[in-house]
Parts: sequence; C-alpha cells; structure tokens
Amino acid sequence: MLQRISAFWIIACAAILPFALRVGALLTTGCRSFCETHALNMTQLLQQSRRVLIHQEELGHVERSQFMELVFAVLQHRGELQLPGVCPCAVLVAAAVQLGIEAYNIEHGALHTNYDHVTAFHRSGILDRTIREASATCSIGEGRYWPITQAVDVLLTTARSMMERLQRVGDWVATFQEESTITDEQHIEALADAAAVFDSEGLEWWPCRGTLIALLRHGKRSGLLSKGKLDVVDHDVDIMVCVSSHEQWAKQRLSVEKKLQERGWRNCFERYSASESYEGRQYHFARGDLFLCTRADPKVTLDIATYIVDGPIAYAQKYCLPSPHSALRPRCWFPQNDGTFRGSRGRLRISAIRPLKRCKAGHLSVPCPREPLETLRATMNVNFTGSCVALPDIEQRLERDLYDSDKDAWLSEGLTKEDVEILRQRAADLDKEGYQSMTPYLRCADLSG
Repeated sequence: MLQRISAFWIIACAAILPFALRVGALLTTGCRSFCETHALNMTQLLQQSRRVLIHQEELGHVERSQFMELVFAVLQHRGELQLPGVCPCAVLVAAAVQLGIEAYNIEHGALHTNYDHVTAFHRSGILDRTIREASATCSIGEGRYWPITQAVDVLLTTARSMMERLQRVGDWVATFQEESTITDEQHIEALADAAAVFDSEGLEWWPCRGTLIALLRHGKRSGLLSKGKLDVVDHDVDIMVCVSSHEQWAKQRLSVEKKLQERGWRNCFERYSASESYEGRQYHFARGDLFLCTRADPKVTLDIATYIVDGPIAYAQKYCLPSPHSALRPRCWFPQNDGTFRGSRGRLRISAIRPLKRCKAGHLSVPCPREPLETLRATMNVNFTGSCVALPDIEQRLERDLYDSDKDAWLSEGLTKEDVEILRQRAADLDKEGYQSMTPYLRCADLSG
C-alpha cells in the first residue's frame, strides 16, 4: 500500500505547475476557515515544511520553534483536520515531520530508558497510522503544493529502518547463540580492538566476568593443564566501561560503533541489564546500559556493560521518580537484585575498581580492576564462597553443557594436584611480570580432602 501511495504522489507532484502562486491562496476554503477559527498559521507550515522536507534546509532556532509549534498544533487537531475538504494534507506532512524526529531519536540514542523506548514506539505507531489515514483524504487539488512525496518517503524510510534494526537483533539471535569457534588469538584480537576504540575515546574500561577470570588464571582465554588438558574459560569478550552519564554515552556510543565497524565489527545494538518483566514498574525506569557488538568472521561477541560513578560507588541502573515539586529532589534508588551489579545490591565500590591495575592478555597488557574478586561477585551469579574462582568450575560446566569444551572428557575426571600446581606456577609467573593473577585466591585450591 505504501509503495502505491508513494508512486501515486511522485507522478502527481511531477505533473504540477511550479510553486509560483501566492502560498496563502493554495489552501482550501475549509482549511483557511479552520485555521482562522483556531489561530493556526497554516501558510507558514506549508512554506516551512517545503523548506525542511523538499530542500532539506536547517531552520534557525526561532523558525524551528515556530515550525514545531505548528506541527504539534496540527497533530493535536488531526481528527478534525484530516476530514475531506479541511486540511488532511497538512496532517500528513506534520505527522511525517514528527515521525522523522521519533525515528532519529530511536536511531541516535536520544532515548534513555525502557519507558522512553516504549512510548516512542507507541507514538511512532500512532503517527504511522495518521499518515496512512490522511493520505486517503489528501486530494491532488489540495496536496499539489504540499511535500507529500517527501512525507511518504519519511514513512517508508522509517519503516525500513525499524525492520533493519529488528533484523540485526534477529541475526544475532540466530547465529550467535551457538558455540563460538573463537581461538585464543581471535579473543586477544577482539580485546585489542576494544582497547584501541575505548582508549581513543578516553573511556575507562576493563575486562569483566569470564574474560577477567581467564586473564587472571591464564593470561589469555585458555590454558593448558596436565596431560594436555585444556581449560577453556571464556567464549566471548566481556568489558565494563565507565561513562559520565547515560546521555553522554548515548552520543559517544555512536562513535564507538563507527570505530568498531571500521575494524570489522558488524552489528551493535543496545540492551538492558534489568530483567524485570514488562508489567513491572522498574522495567520502565531501566536505561540501556548494555551494548552488544558482533563480528561474523571470526564469529565473536563483544559484550559491553556500562557503569556510572556516583561518589564512592559505581552503578549500572538507578531508578528515579520525578518529584511533584520542582524544589524537591527526585526519589531515587538502586535495584537490589537486578542489573549488572545484582550481586552487590546494585552498587560496586569505586575502590574495588580504582586505581586500575594491569592484566595480561597474550601479548597485550590491559587494564584490570584493583579488587577483581569483588567485581566478579557483583557481576556474576556465582557463589564464589562455595566454588573456588582460581580453579575451573567443573560442576558448572558439566551442568551447562553448552559449548564443545563443556564436553571435554577430562571434566568428568576432575582436577588433579598436578593441575593445581600448574595453576599456582602460572599465577606466580603473572605476579613476576607485574600482572594481576589468581594468587590471592589460591588458598581455596586445596584438593587434599
């Protein structure tokens, strides 16, 4: 239907006379009457919409404010204006302008919470329907001078952009949920990309979760144990990144994505660490604190989690209710059992992160948190009291049974004292080189019992 509408108006608008008549005379009698009654300057909307949609002009601040006031006013009265003989073409154009703004905000990170996204998609749906309905009553006689073709193009472009976003997520779900065939070298290469991009952006970053465990234990993704056994720790690249605010990150992540794409990364999309259902109140307050990027050849996932510093603590999610009185501060709280730092009641001490130390990642030296175990307890759903972080968690891998390495025969045999001694020596070697290691946590590695 949209293609038929677009083709219709392209043909119609190509056949009309040049825009040479006085603009005010181009409005229908019904439109002029409505505008006089409601004090709407539809002539100005017609002129400015042509400048914006046809000529792609940037309006000045004053003109832009006036233009958007008219757009909002037309949409507010759209039920009456889109009737035949009134101003349906004006409604179509105003809805397209607003839809373009909504699409830009969605695409360029201007939305910060789940609630923002939900309401933006809801508004976009209403605008989409408004354009379709108004196009049915916008006649050639009235619409010949309105930028109808360009308005319909906005609708088509927005719909295509939305489908592409959904396709990117669908591609990741279809191809990146399977076991990765990543090698140690490819893992290090992905870390090198992250280091180059985040360092160039001046962002504080460090490996977390499985990637941090791998670097502390082996100085790379995997390490040999006795009798040729291979301890494969990590299957993607987990990174924590400090951002000054979510608003700033929403802008900066566009640059991050561009630089990653220049290095061969394909798709990046925003996610949320909050797991509450759509019906829950906290769902709507959650910000997009996760940023997932993928590369197809080799197949690698870069899982980026962001945090914000607030005095002596870092947090990933912070929910705030606006105060009914402007003089009062909003009521805010940290989710206790949700978000990236769900293991530490939604917060992490800055002293567990800073001053940053160094971890070995193959031939690379990368930043690492000052207190690795505290960050792991905050970010992973693992009982590090019951299991020894310095040793491979054999029981967890056997239960997971997701990756080929989870099926290695040696897992059913368990670790030997020789394996533990190899890990002790590896930790000592990392210590000598000045890197963080598992040395502080090896006291739990007693297999004598």
